[in-house]
Amino acid sequence: MTVGLAIMYFYDHGVTRRDFRDLALELKRRGHSVVVFAARWKSEKLPDVRHVRVRATGRDTSARLHSFESNLRRALRGFSIDCLVSFSRISGADFYYAGEHAISDEWKDKYGFLRFFMPRYLREYRLEKAVYCSRRAPKIWVLSPMQRNVIRSRFNVPAERIEVLCPGVSANIRRRTPAEIAERRAALCEKFGIDADETVCAMSGSDFAGRGVDRVIQSLSFLADDDLRKIRLIVVGKGNIAKIDSLARHCNVRDRVFFLEKSSVDWFFTAADLVLAPARRDLVDSAPLEALVCGTPVVVTAKYAFSDFVAGHGGIVIDEPFHCHALTRTMRYLLTSNHLEELKKEAAAFDPAVLHRRIPQMADRIGEFAK
Repeated sequence: MTVGLAIMYFYDHGVTRRDFRDLALELKRRGHSVVVFAARWKSEKLPDVRHVRVRATGRDTSARLHSFESNLRRALRGFSIDCLVSFSRISGADFYYAGEHAISDEWKDKYGFLRFFMPRYLREYRLEKAVYCSRRAPKIWVLSPMQRNVIRSRFNVPAERIEVLCPGVSANIRRRTPAEIAERRAALCEKFGIDADETVCAMSGSDFAGRGVDRVIQSLSFLADDDLRKIRLIVVGKGNIAKIDSLARHCNVRDRVFFLEKSSVDWFFTAADLVLAPARRDLVDSAPLEALVCGTPVVVTAKYAFSDFVAGHGGIVIDEPFHCHALTRTMRYLLTSNHLEELKKEAAAFDPAVLHRRIPQMADRIGEFAK
C-alpha cells in the first residue's frame, strides 16, 4: 500500500518529529511505499521515501495551516494514497497524531478569559474543532490518557475514535552494560571535576523555562550547605544560559551548576545519578522515559503525561501545584537516605522494550486500516 505522511514543518528534534521519521522508516521496512508531504524539511531526506513540498503561506499559524491543508488536497490528486496520516492540525486525514496540547488549554494557561477576545485564538480553535468534529473525522492518536480526556471533554469525541499510544522513546536509546556505565561516569567526573561520592543530577532540553530549570536552581538554594555540597546539576541544551546563570549566581549555587550545549542524551543520562524534569510545558517530553531506559531514576511533576508510568519504574512524582520546597524536600530525602539506591535498582530492573512499542503500534493500525 501507499501511505502519505503529512507534516507542515519538520525539524530534526522533538517527540513528534522523531515519531514521524521512525514511522516512515518502519512502514518502509514493512514493504509499504511512503510519500512525505511537508512545507519545510530541515533535516536529511529519508532514504527511499518520496518527498513532496507543499506550500504553506500566511501571517500566523492558523493561516499557514489552512494554506497547507488546501495545497495538500491539490497535491494528493497526483498520487494514489491508500492511507493519509497527518502530524499537523489539519482535517481530511485518516489518522491524526495529536502531538500538541489542545489549543483551548494552551491559551487558557497563557491568557485566561482574554483569549476569547483574540482573533488568532478563535481562528486556531475553529481549525482544531474542524479536525476533531468534521464529517470525515480521523482516528486520533494521543500520547497520554490525560490528553485523551481533554479532547473528549472539549469536543465530545467518541471513545472509539481515540487511541492512546504506548509511551515511547527512540530506538537509539538503549541500556548500557555496567562496565560502560562506570566508564561514562568516570569520564563525566573527570570532565567537570566531580568527586566520586557526589550526586549528579541531569536536565535536558532547549526550553529552559518550559523544562523548569529555574525551578531546580531555586530548589537547590533551599538546601542546607552540607546537602548542597553533595550535589551537582548538569544542564544540557541551547536555552537562555545567561539568564539561568544569573539566577544561579543570585541563589548562590553557581558553583554547583554546569552547562553543556551539546551531548548525547544516552551518554549523559547513563552517567548521571538522577534526572530532574519538573516541567511547566512539553508535558509529553521523552527525557524522563529515556532516563529510565538508561537505568537512571527520575523526578517529575503530577502534570507530566506519563507520571503514573514513571512512578512504578524508578521515579518520584511531585504533586501539583508545584512548589520549589517540595522538590527541595525530595532532593534532601534522596541525599540523606538510601532511597536513591533503591530507585536505581528499580530503574535498572525496568524492561526498556516496553518503550519501543509505539512505532509498531502505529504501523499495525495503518496496516489494519488498509484491509
